[in-house]
Amino acid sequence: VRCPSHPVARKLIQASNCPLAAPSANISGKPSPTKAEHCINDLMGRVDAIIDGGECAVGVESTVITLATNPPRLLRPGGITVEELRRVLGRVEIDSAVFNQLAVGKKPVSPGMKYKHYAPKAQVYLVRGKNFADFVNRDTDSHTAIVAYDEDENKIQGKKFLIGSKNDYESHAHRIFDVLREIDKDSSINKVYAPLPRVEGVSLAVYNRLIRAAAFRILNADAFVVGLTGPTGSGKSTVAKIFAEKGYHIVDTDKIAKKIMNRESPVLSDIRKTFGEDTVKEGILDRKLLAKRAFKDRTSTEKLNRITHPYIYELSLLEIEEYSQKGFDKFILDAPVLFESRGERYCSVTIAVTAELDIRIERIMCRDNLTREEAMVRINAQQSNDFYIKRADYHIENNGEQSETEQKICKIIERF
Repeated sequence: VRCPSHPVARKLIQASNCPLAAPSANISGKPSPTKAEHCINDLMGRVDAIIDGGECAVGVESTVITLATNPPRLLRPGGITVEELRRVLGRVEIDSAVFNQLAVGKKPVSPGMKYKHYAPKAQVYLVRGKNFADFVNRDTDSHTAIVAYDEDENKIQGKKFLIGSKNDYESHAHRIFDVLREIDKDSSINKVYAPLPRVEGVSLAVYNRLIRAAAFRILNADAFVVGLTGPTGSGKSTVAKIFAEKGYHIVDTDKIAKKIMNRESPVLSDIRKTFGEDTVKEGILDRKLLAKRAFKDRTSTEKLNRITHPYIYELSLLEIEEYSQKGFDKFILDAPVLFESRGERYCSVTIAVTAELDIRIERIMCRDNLTREEAMVRINAQQSNDFYIKRADYHIENNGEQSETEQKICKIIERF
């Protein structure tokens, strides 16, 4: 049951003299409207009339509660906050779906509980941490939009969309849907970064909307991330294991690369177009055939990297956030093509691991069961040792003595 305060809505009810169905005036899943212009863009030609009553006073949709439970339960936060409800009702619980995804098979009992909702066309990422501006500036380009507070306007590069002063929570609620729709007008934008809202007062409603717009994708701007890279056979895995023993969580991009190649992955269609229809059969990737074609020369390898890297780094950053919640604050981003893919933008510092050529050949032959000639094909498709050394903040030569390698790592950690 809705009881609107707006005089135009009340006059419409009075003139109708009958019950009204009143869903949100937008296409399902799109950001909710806050002014008549939004309704016109969504619904012109789909409805008989649009009444312009001016901008919404609050911005985020109404609060939804159920009184069919004891105690009452908040189903969707809105302009009337849970704190205000508790002053009237006493104890009020918050439904778990306000913060979390609905359990598989569970039906939403209120609007706004869907997994992805209130979303613009571009993928939204929520960023938590005090280093928000530095984090987003590392990844700013013409296809990225930044939702920001007024105080950060001069700190942030690229396309900015302001939602008010950092502590003006009512302004955030008023502006958020308007900003998401402004972003939608720019068809070149495919990525949106926004600061993670607090979960108090009206900000809980903003959090609830944005977490669904982002499909629960949260990134950690304050994580200390060491980018670990180097050519094949250099012994990066050994170095990574030593860091793990010292409390670092290892984000292995090779494992993530295999994960995104699973059946039905959106990556597979791009691979099929680029490397041949026969590389994917009945939804399953022929990994050996892809490796033969993708690693035959540097140009082919770069083509594969351009397809896979956006997916790999997205999952890498989400893994960093996942393990941040488990108590880790230091991470190794193990990425063989860190510099070629601009992955260093996600790192606090970078380390290059190299080894002598003969040692690399032996390692590759043993690891992958290849001939010497096949190992050299892999090596020649990659950059030289100097390429990595010149670009990294630190360098470790790993020719096999683990105790010596560990000493080098300890010296580097002391300088962090």
